[in-house]
Amino acid sequence: MAPPRSFPWDLPLPPDQTVGWVFRAGSNERTDPWMRPGVAHEWSDARVQGKEAGQPVLFLQRGPGGPAWVGWGHVLEAPERWRVYGVRTVCARPIRPPLGVVDPSADVAVEISAEEQWVNRALGTALGLLRYRDRTPYREVGARDFRLTSSDLRQLGRFQPRLRDLIPSVPASFPPAHRERSEGVTPPPEAAGSFDAAADLRRAELAVMDDLRKQFGEEVRFSGLKTALGRYLGQSYWVVEGSFWSNYAPRNFAYAVRADTGELTAKRVDW
Repeated sequence: MAPPRSFPWDLPLPPDQTVGWVFRAGSNERTDPWMRPGVAHEWSDARVQGKEAGQPVLFLQRGPGGPAWVGWGHVLEAPERWRVYGVRTVCARPIRPPLGVVDPSADVAVEISAEEQWVNRALGTALGLLRYRDRTPYREVGARDFRLTSSDLRQLGRFQPRLRDLIPSVPASFPPAHRERSEGVTPPPEAAGSFDAAADLRRAELAVMDDLRKQFGEEVRFSGLKTALGRYLGQSYWVVEGSFWSNYAPRNFAYAVRADTGELTAKRVDW
């Protein structure tokens, strides 16, 4: 499966570039059974088009008090490419309690009325952040999934600062997803022991990011991270690879971190 990605809050990307998705559950749908780390869920009526394994997803739920964010996760690889509908996602972390769309302390009454500020107006309408629409494409009525562009992501970050704080800008680790449909399914027993490994992996990633910040400054922005466990001469290592932006220039890097001690044993940074 493709490594999970995260939301590029700070990257200078084209405004219409797709950086993730918003999946919306109905007000009468229960999200508790699958809104847990590592549990997969199948959206049988979500569109397959444009979905790639590893893409980040924000989970939204409609309710009588307005839409609320209930968690985030990633798209899973589709078992059958020919399908038009049916997308599987995995929860990385729930948001508890749910976070109502738009921080009540944010004064955005004037800004959110400007429709042209949204690349995907259907998403802005689903979030209740648009007061009117010139037209309503029939394919977006009652849609399950909404394209999230880099421009609209920045809109969310500005309108809802807490949402940005809750979701890291680098991929987080989570237990392996259950391969079955999520209705009535709990995480497999072997997932319980994977939290320690996930914590060790996260420590290795943080050590790498700290080392890069010491070299290039605190202003570096990471755009991707891929971490795998490997062995060399009988010793286990975390191999951490990825890229970051420094002074508006992208750079690639690769580190080897001892799994038992967290020591940085080897590194390569493209200059």
